[in-house]
Amino acid sequence: MTQPDDPFRTLVHKVNNLLAVIATQAAVARGEDSKDAFARALAVIERSAEETGRLVRELRGRG
Repeated sequence: MTQPDDPFRTLVHKVNNLLAVIATQAAVARGEDSKDAFARALAVIERSAEETGRLVRELRGRG
């Protein structure tokens, strides 16, 4: 059984949160009429995807 402070569990939780951000911002972007709002949503998606990739690489390093 994993402990609440287990680093792997913490990283998985962070990845899950970032994927939720990506999904939410994709929905926001689909509903935006403004190019600026659309661009902001895409920027958040890009940053979240980059952070998710970083965390996945960190997870691989722990395996």
